[in-house]
Amino acid sequence: MLLFVAGCVSTSTCLLAQGEAVASPAVDAFSGTPRAVIISDIGNEPDDQMSLVRLLLYSNQIDLEAMIATTSTWQKTATHPETMHALIGAYGQVRQNLLLHAKGWPTAEYLDQRVHAGQAAYGMAATGSGKSTAGSTALLEAIVRSDERPLWICVWGGANTLA
Repeated sequence: MLLFVAGCVSTSTCLLAQGEAVASPAVDAFSGTPRAVIISDIGNEPDDQMSLVRLLLYSNQIDLEAMIATTSTWQKTATHPETMHALIGAYGQVRQNLLLHAKGWPTAEYLDQRVHAGQAAYGMAATGSGKSTAGSTALLEAIVRSDERPLWICVWGGANTLA
């Protein structure tokens, strides 16, 4: 198997070097500002906090329609939307500086209104009739909104809000 993989890599490299590689077709013809919903088990470890900080630094290029705090395998009984609010508050402190370099940065207040909590229970047991949350409602509103742009649903944690 290793010999097969090495042969494939070698052949691919040779074809690319000879200029015979075929260009990949575009995935879609979308242009403009993408729409996104973030589903995150933020608060169980620092990775999603760091990811959200980084995402906020691109918030002038992405329409963040909802940020939903959820549970996960590592955090089964709690959600932490307050962590999202705290990071958005810090973003609000630097927004004026960001505006010196580019346009379109949403206000912290605008972003705060898009933070929601998902079900504070784990897995499929937290889905179904009567288990809607502010997070699942915000997600559904984003999905059915009349907008020709694709909606990217980014699952950084438990997906029961999506289910």
